[in-house]
Amino acid sequence: MRCYQVTKHINSKYSTTRQLSCDAPSPSVTAEERFGILLRLPEGGVRKAEGGLRTKSLFKKPTPDSPVVTVVTVVFNNSAYIERTISSVLEQTYDNVEYIVIDGGSTDGTLEIIRQYDDKIDYWVSEPDRGLYDAMNKAISVASGQWLNFMNSGDVFVDQNALNRAMAFCGPGADVIYSDHYRYNESVGITRKITCEAERLYLLHQSLVYRRSLHHIHGPYLVKPGLLISDYLFFNLLDRDSFVKSPHPISNNLEGGISTDLSHVREKNAVDYLFGNTNLMRMAWITLRERYGRSLPGITNLLKRKNRGSS
Repeated sequence: MRCYQVTKHINSKYSTTRQLSCDAPSPSVTAEERFGILLRLPEGGVRKAEGGLRTKSLFKKPTPDSPVVTVVTVVFNNSAYIERTISSVLEQTYDNVEYIVIDGGSTDGTLEIIRQYDDKIDYWVSEPDRGLYDAMNKAISVASGQWLNFMNSGDVFVDQNALNRAMAFCGPGADVIYSDHYRYNESVGITRKITCEAERLYLLHQSLVYRRSLHHIHGPYLVKPGLLISDYLFFNLLDRDSFVKSPHPISNNLEGGISTDLSHVREKNAVDYLFGNTNLMRMAWITLRERYGRSLPGITNLLKRKNRGSS
């Protein structure tokens, strides 16, 4: 197949194969950037495999009508759900999607599923990493898109037009486009809609798209053993006025995950306190709510009785 500078509709069926180019993105770093774009990750450990369109010298280029949106899936041993997420990305009607999959060296069949989409995923790699945020940083370093979205394995876009609707809000004043999201489980489907709010940074990275250039200013995600809220730390550094809410939910998300872990809640409370987003009373209340859930009304009544008894 002969490749011109921009070749449209190599395969119009998939979001990642409608606009491709033989012209590789420049890896150079400008004065405004903290890091450039790597075409491929350096092999520094025990790499199992690597592939994708980029390894065949096919790349993404922005156009005046459609900036490149890089969607990233980080996965490790999730063969039951990874294909669902891949399909959701490829089915997007947005014309300029770059898809990157970072696999942590799966041994359960996940890698074999990823290989089946080698001609549709822009870049994928399977190798050990130091956890979620290390894998996310790897993806950022190879992303050529002006905008980023992280769609976890098992999570999906709410429908085929989700990215198209979100990118309608990518005006000059917007650095982060976010939305509400849905929770679902395998047995009953959608269970509830979660309302998100930028002022309190009540966000989910699957249901937001943000400018890659923010990492030039604030650096990559912090990688430390046991740290569960590096993305929350990062978004606390941003100007709240640059957050734009889309009225259309972006993602459906499997119930569970690290965001429901009590350690995650405690770390988030600590960050909120350091950034002046909360006080000690609210920190205690949130921790109790996550730990005891439905028992909270009983605890509240006990506190009220204690206060009446001491007055």
